[in-house]
Amino acid sequence: FFKQKTAYEISLGLVGSEMCIRDRSEEGSADIARMLLDKKADMEATNKKGRTALSFAAAPSMNGTKPRATAVEVLRLLLSSGAHAAKQDDRGMTARARAEKEKREDAIAVFNAHGATE
Repeated sequence: FFKQKTAYEISLGLVGSEMCIRDRSEEGSADIARMLLDKKADMEATNKKGRTALSFAAAPSMNGTKPRATAVEVLRLLLSSGAHAAKQDDRGMTARARAEKEKREDAIAVFNAHGATE
C-alpha cells in the first residue's frame, strides 16, 4: 500500500508535478491541492488519456473496487482558480460530461454554481 504524502513531503519534491495535482484532486485533498496551486502547479496538465485535475475531481476513478467520493471542495477550488471547464479529454468528454455520465449530482451542482454549463 502507498503511504499518503504530507504537504511537507510534497513541497520538497513533487511541486510542479502534473501527476501530483491530479492525484490530490482525485483524492479530495483540498489543502494540498491549494498549496500546489499556490506553488504554480499546472492544473491543466493531462494524463495519457487527456484527463485534467478538474476531470478527476468531478469524476474520480475507482479506488480498487469502490468508487471514490466526488472531490467537491477541490472541484470548487479548481473552478475558482480558473480551471478550463470546457477542456475535453481524449474521448471528447469534459469534466462536467464525466460527472453527468456517472450521475454525480454534487459535482453537477458545483459546475452550475460556477456557471460552467459547457
